[in-house]
Amino acid sequence: MGQKSWDKATFALTCKESEKKWNSLTLDGKIFCYCFLNKSYQDTNPDGTYNFWGTVLLDIDKNNVDSLTGIKICALISKKIKLNKFIVFRTCKAYKIYISSTGPKNEAEKRYLIENHFGTYTGN
Repeated sequence: MGQKSWDKATFALTCKESEKKWNSLTLDGKIFCYCFLNKSYQDTNPDGTYNFWGTVLLDIDKNNVDSLTGIKICALISKKIKLNKFIVFRTCKAYKIYISSTGPKNEAEKRYLIENHFGTYTGN
């Protein structure tokens, strides 16, 4: 049975609000910081349960963390936030460029987005 109201389960932090909402997790003795930036309604299953989509900020350098470690980190985050589908950015600025109706405005923004967008995690 689905939730009574999906809109009560959604939220969105501003970039300023997100500065104080970072959490940490440990993987293989290393500490990683993340921020659950937003959660929005995606659709409803035939059985009435709601599906949500989220955005996570993850403070890692993708040039120094291999993709398998990145997936493991996302799996841990998924368990903590109880959401199995989310998009991952390093910074709120990259997220804002990504959601902008115009997209990257110049080559510098395009490069910044490429360097700070990790992709989409879809766990089970």
